Amino acid sequence: MLDRSLTGDTLGDLAWARQVQGAFSLEGWLYLHSDLYRYRWMVRDWLGLDSNRIEMRRNIEASAPSDDGFAPRTEVLALPRTPKEVERVALLFEDFRIAPGEIRALEDFARLDAGTTTAVLLLEMPVHPDAISEYMGEDVYEAFNATIRAHAGSLPYWTTTSLNLIPDEGFADSNHLNPSGAALFSRWLGERVGEAIEGGVLGAPAG
Repeated sequence: MLDRSLTGDTLGDLAWARQVQGAFSLEGWLYLHSDLYRYRWMVRDWLGLDSNRIEMRRNIEASAPSDDGFAPRTEVLALPRTPKEVERVALLFEDFRIAPGEIRALEDFARLDAGTTTAVLLLEMPVHPDAISEYMGEDVYEAFNATIRAHAGSLPYWTTTSLNLIPDEGFADSNHLNPSGAALFSRWLGERVGEAIEGGVLGAPAG
């Protein structure tokens, strides 16, 4: 629902809104009287004339998960990193901390865990180890993990980056796995979860 200030400040400035309030304009008149003008973007999309939307659709289709559930990223992290990747990772890890809203969401998960038989596991997705040492900083990384543990209640939190589970060729970039890395990580995770259930660390699935 839009609040009144947004309705007045934003929607009230549209040509259609000004037209119905008596302020004539050609665009406002066309909105009221021309179906073709109102739906021109849909027509362009239907006819395949909007190159931006076509490219966006292609990108969405290209990034859709494959049948095995992995994102179809076939890139392999180039080491040493390209200047573009260095810039991206430096910006990603600049002033790296958990936003207050994310902390509240984590606390909500912790409360959910206390009131249900469903086992909740917090899992760190692995990043390339030297991305932490070279761009984030070990102190920032440890502070990040400490913040999660401080607000996670009784939820188990498994860190994975320090385990060096994924070889260099399993990374698409510094903080995303490609299908080969994802397969390795999924296999490791399935084995560890099974062991944790057998050992009573995690509750067994119901049913």
